[in-house]
Amino acid sequence: MRWIVISLFLLNLGYFAWEYSQTKPAPPVTGVSASLPPLPGKRLVLLTERLPAADSAVPPPAPPRSSPVPEPRPENVDSVAGRKAVMCLSVGPYETAEQGNNLVASLAREGVEADLEQLELAQDSQYWVVLPPAASRKDALENLRKLQAKKIDSYLMAAGEMKNAISLGLFNKEASARGVLARVREAGFGAEIIPKPRIQSEYWVRIPPQQPLENAEESLATLVPPEGPVKISKAACEMFAQTR
Repeated sequence: MRWIVISLFLLNLGYFAWEYSQTKPAPPVTGVSASLPPLPGKRLVLLTERLPAADSAVPPPAPPRSSPVPEPRPENVDSVAGRKAVMCLSVGPYETAEQGNNLVASLAREGVEADLEQLELAQDSQYWVVLPPAASRKDALENLRKLQAKKIDSYLMAAGEMKNAISLGLFNKEASARGVLARVREAGFGAEIIPKPRIQSEYWVRIPPQQPLENAEESLATLVPPEGPVKISKAACEMFAQTR
């Protein structure tokens, strides 16, 4: 039995030695790698290959071209010169509205349209010398008696805002008013000067341009005497509009 075990052990040992002698080591891997054939399709390009070199001269991008500004159309332009070129006729000045309305009615019978316009013109101020209102009518009458006794022209205001005041004169020149003021104050009265602006009204007949001016001029030649104070004038309608 023991010999059988020893025989099997020797047999296995010999078989192991034979197998070891038959095994060969694999060849070493060299550093050269075999290149694979290219795959069909587009070539993959790295980002670093697409970017230009830092030191390469790259021209700056061209600035965007600005589109030209369209010129305004002639019909969209508000022509001030065109408005001023429109002519109007004007007749005046008339002292009263009745005089102007008579001409408007006469032109209407001739087929000419016209309007009457009132203008208020500021004139030089006048100077009113006045003794302020007294506390009562009795006091006002007493002041009036004393003034007239000193030969000073005076007038008692019986109504209105200046009731019981005494008017001492209305003067166009300030120097004349101050002369009367000094005389009244020397007499012992506290008078004062009140400037009063003068507004003068005058009337003009305006003939608008929506009609032939030649027809209007022919009618005016027979209706307005050339030697009178009323005159016919022709000017730009824009100038007449500024006086309103």
